[in-house]
Amino acid sequence: GNTDTFQKMPVYACLWSYSNNNYTPQQWFYALCDTQAVALGLEPTPDNYTDSWVDLKAPLGKNVKWSFTSQGEQITANVTMYGGTAQVEGKTYDDVVMVQYTGVKGTTGTEWFARGTGLIFSHIERPNFGMVENHLLSFEQK
Repeated sequence: GNTDTFQKMPVYACLWSYSNNNYTPQQWFYALCDTQAVALGLEPTPDNYTDSWVDLKAPLGKNVKWSFTSQGEQITANVTMYGGTAQVEGKTYDDVVMVQYTGVKGTTGTEWFARGTGLIFSHIERPNFGMVENHLLSFEQK
């Protein structure tokens, strides 16, 4: 549910469980409104988030671009597929948006979003940090 605001957008918390962390739930935060979705990461201290990654920004369509700053790096996002089909972990998703990210300091990545589900695949590589890849296995909404 709504826990806070970030740049006038409501902030929501999500518990993620990762197999490489013994499926221990970890709370991540997202700012969402009708024009954008921003991944804020963790909240180590109140109102202090570890990131500001703009996953999606309206209007969406093939070849639409936007820029943002994440951890001090200018990132450009480019919608490379809009309304396509993708398969993750043996499940096929329709109406998928694929976004490619490129940073001025070497960050690269791709994320896939399925309408009605959200993020289904993410692969982000950051210099001096490493690679993080996520595949949606299942979700439970409460």
